[in-house]
Amino acid sequence: MSVPARGREGERGIVLTVVIIVTIMMMTLAVAILGLAVNQTKLANGLVSSNVRAQYRAEAGLVDARWRMRANFTTDIGGGDFTSAVFDPPAYYIDIDTNTVHTAKTDADDVEVNISAVGADQPGVRTVDSLGYQ
Repeated sequence: MSVPARGREGERGIVLTVVIIVTIMMMTLAVAILGLAVNQTKLANGLVSSNVRAQYRAEAGLVDARWRMRANFTTDIGGGDFTSAVFDPPAYYIDIDTNTVHTAKTDADDVEVNISAVGADQPGVRTVDSLGYQ
């Protein structure tokens, strides 16, 4: 008659306990990493607030106005000639998503740009005002 070895049954209990402890530690680590990822996402979204977006949109309007003046491109803002000091183009609006320009504001527009005529106080200088919408 053979007697079962007691050492084997005791080892099975220890292995099961170790596996459970390791699994709990791995799950705790995964939850902590997930929490860090969520916090980083919230932080990143907070940095790109609507005010920052509006500022970048306004800067895009300034770049567009500078390009128009250098290229003397006025076709889609009513025509005219930037080389003429009295040319005072109308305000125009830019929809950045579709890269379209309008002379009448629509709900989809992201930027309003105003280019002035050449000023009498500063000959040869035009002022550009650009407003980015949130």
